Amino acid sequence: MFKRARPAIEVHPHLVAQILRRRHKQEGLSKWEVSIELDIDLLAHFLEGGPG
Repeated sequence: MFKRARPAIEVHPHLVAQILRRRHKQEGLSKWEVSIELDIDLLAHFLEGGPG
């Protein structure tokens, strides 16, 4: 089934070019992924306030 498959750039080069033009590089770090350990009492306090 996929033996005849071709890359998108060959099939629809104008669409691929349009998508790539819309993507832009991030100009700086805006988010960092971190992990922290919280005391169960502190976590319970925040969970009592509901979602969000």
